[in-house]
Amino acid sequence: MNKCARGIIILNNHILLIKRIKNNHLYHVFPGGHCLENEEDKRTCIREVKEETNLDIEPVKKVKVVEESSSFETVFFLCKLDSKPDSMHKLPKLTIIGIEKDRNNKNNYYKPIWVQLKQIDNMVIYPKVVVDYISANFIK
Repeated sequence: MNKCARGIIILNNHILLIKRIKNNHLYHVFPGGHCLENEEDKRTCIREVKEETNLDIEPVKKVKVVEESSSFETVFFLCKLDSKPDSMHKLPKLTIIGIEKDRNNKNNYYKPIWVQLKQIDNMVIYPKVVVDYISANFIK
């Protein structure tokens, strides 16, 4: 089975997302990507979040497994940052350092962003089932 692993990173009432524009379609996804051969889900999550945001994270808890098809699934981990931001109210700077940096263009755009948690219900974020989980568990 083909697998992806993605991280859910929440800090100071913000959530980390990847803003995507592909073929003129604007949407958001959680940072992460495909597992390499024989790579554990947690390791994939750590590697992919690093490539897409330049943040060091630790997957703390597997919270969702979404079956995209009979041969493909995505595992979602609730993650914490390995280091604390400089200030209690400051969000860490985000930078793409992986292959997405080279792929980034007007027809295939990637940008890591922090979004206020209360805004996610009004955004196009995939997959919706994970947004529903976050809304139910983290938004007051």
